[in-house]
Amino acid sequence: MMNKPLLFLLVVFSFPAYGINANVVLPKDTNKPEELKYRSCVGGSFGFGVPMGFYGATNYNDCYAKNGIHFEVNYSYLISPQWGLQLDIQGNINKLDPDYGNELTIDYGGSQSFYNVVSGGNYYLGEYLLGPIYTYKEDDGDILEGRFLIGILSMNQEAIQATVTEQGPYTPTPVPVSFPSRSISVFGAELGLSYKYNVSKRFYITVNLACTIGYFNVLENNYSPSPALTGLMELVSGSGGLEFKL
Repeated sequence: MMNKPLLFLLVVFSFPAYGINANVVLPKDTNKPEELKYRSCVGGSFGFGVPMGFYGATNYNDCYAKNGIHFEVNYSYLISPQWGLQLDIQGNINKLDPDYGNELTIDYGGSQSFYNVVSGGNYYLGEYLLGPIYTYKEDDGDILEGRFLIGILSMNQEAIQATVTEQGPYTPTPVPVSFPSRSISVFGAELGLSYKYNVSKRFYITVNLACTIGYFNVLENNYSPSPALTGLMELVSGSGGLEFKL
């Protein structure tokens, strides 16, 4: 039978050992920075898109695109408290300025043709972008975020319905004509800035500003009334939306 002094020593030394074992069980992620407790965010926004460069210019062979709407959905993942990656899918709708047809004159070896756009010709620009983001978190939880994204720009222009009037020796009569839709995809890039207002622990209201650029090269024949998609396309967009931490 175990003697009393030995039993007493076993009991005394067992308490510190139990305490040590109990203290090593810590809550998960206790030592992680607050920014990394919710690494992922998903959001969406809606706003305006202003065409710049040849895309919005109103000279011969420019695109004559008008101001339109812009929308996007995005997913971001933080690798560190400041740096992360973001995937953006964006869409833009810009109408064709009817003045394009009114100002266009094409010379067919002595007789001139004047075009009047009746409908169609609107532009649909899709953006599929991925790249790094840098975030700066303020003391109140608001975030200022910069991003540089690259990817594919997909431009689609719907068919143009117009009338053509030829100026010649006979009385001019408008004739209905149509020109097919067109599409092209190129590499492009976006430089953007976002301000995220911290509403709650897992919810932001966002304000976004960005500039997208891409070079399009679609050669047109001399007799086509369709705008030539050739040149440096620039689109400035602004939007507001919501973002949720995951």
